[in-house]
Amino acid sequence: MELSPYEKTCEVLGIQCSFAMLGKLEHIEKQWEQLMNMYPYCTDYEGVNTTTNNPSVEVDIQKKYSLESISQTLDLMIKELSKEIAKTRTFGSTNKSALLMYSYVVFNGQEYTVFAMYQCHCKTDFKSVVLLAQSFLNLFNNEKDKVYPIETSYKVLTDKGCLPSANQRQIIMENLPKNVLRYDCSHLKDPHSIQSVLDDPIPNCMTSVTIKLTKNEFNSFALWCRSRHLSIQATLLAIELKAYEKLFDRKGNNAESISFLVPFDLRRFLPFESDCIGLLSETIYPTLPISIINQSIEQISICLTKKLKEVTNINSEAFDRYRDAYYCGNMALMGVKHTCSVSNVSSFAVMNGLSQPLKDRFVDFHMSGCVRVPCNSMMEDLTIHTYSLVDGSFNCSLTYPYGIIQTSVAEAVLKTFKDIINTIN
Repeated sequence: MELSPYEKTCEVLGIQCSFAMLGKLEHIEKQWEQLMNMYPYCTDYEGVNTTTNNPSVEVDIQKKYSLESISQTLDLMIKELSKEIAKTRTFGSTNKSALLMYSYVVFNGQEYTVFAMYQCHCKTDFKSVVLLAQSFLNLFNNEKDKVYPIETSYKVLTDKGCLPSANQRQIIMENLPKNVLRYDCSHLKDPHSIQSVLDDPIPNCMTSVTIKLTKNEFNSFALWCRSRHLSIQATLLAIELKAYEKLFDRKGNNAESISFLVPFDLRRFLPFESDCIGLLSETIYPTLPISIINQSIEQISICLTKKLKEVTNINSEAFDRYRDAYYCGNMALMGVKHTCSVSNVSSFAVMNGLSQPLKDRFVDFHMSGCVRVPCNSMMEDLTIHTYSLVDGSFNCSLTYPYGIIQTSVAEAVLKTFKDIINTIN
């Protein structure tokens, strides 16, 4: 069965997650092979080929790095997985479209098993990866009966006319770079704000940095939004706009507008099982005049709150998932080189479906996106994805398919985010 145009758009994208469990889990290779047999579309979307050439990879992460915490370990597991992903350039290969890496670590006398898992974004989204990780862990408790169905929103979106035609995409490609605000995220306005460098740069993968608000900081921020009848999402958009305006030089100074993309989880609206694996997203594009940049965060948030309510009936504080601040279009779909986006993936319970013995041993879960395309060290383009979680954490993930980017760029973005939030509080 040939992939749809919508799915082909996601062929160059991947999703990575890492998770930790108390104690030592054994027979990992056996359980991974069983998972791949349960979900053959993870390695071959037509279900034809076997998973013989898709073994899991063990790495001694504690020997390679000086580890200080489980959270740091999970970020480094994703980094190590990225290296493995970067070894191949072609998606859809039966031995590389799904990967598992694992390691055993010890902190304060307590042993942990840590995993990193990669899935092609072609037919899986962020929630799908959570369900796959959950299904994998349940196999360690002999929970083999529950296999999540696979669904796709592509046909529904096509039937409803929600996807742009080839001609429409061409028009977007021709006009979007001229009319929508762009930032060159590889060049800071103040180069001295970058102090550290990425010691071990890996082309073709991502690096992840996280800053968290305290509970009081986030509660104060949420109260600030509610007291002004502002959408938290809209306020985060306004903060992001101000952060990038402060940090980065603009590209395309003749921009006339700012365009935002908001994909949210169609599982809430379509007659699918709520727990299903697939690529389920929908997009809306609120567009604002460039002059809005000169307004205050509160004024921008008021305007964005109104815009979001005009284009969707989701008025809750948190979407199931959204990606905002689409300043210059989708790189994969539109061919635009520099993009900035913010996503929310916090509204579904992570690992809520684990069997109780495993749930008691569950420690933490990290998630990131990645891009894998041919590259060389002379190229300078990049894509930045910032995942903002409404529970108060902000995660900035850099993907650099065309070059080598410093981790400290992410740190600068996140520090500015947090400074602005604490200032308005």
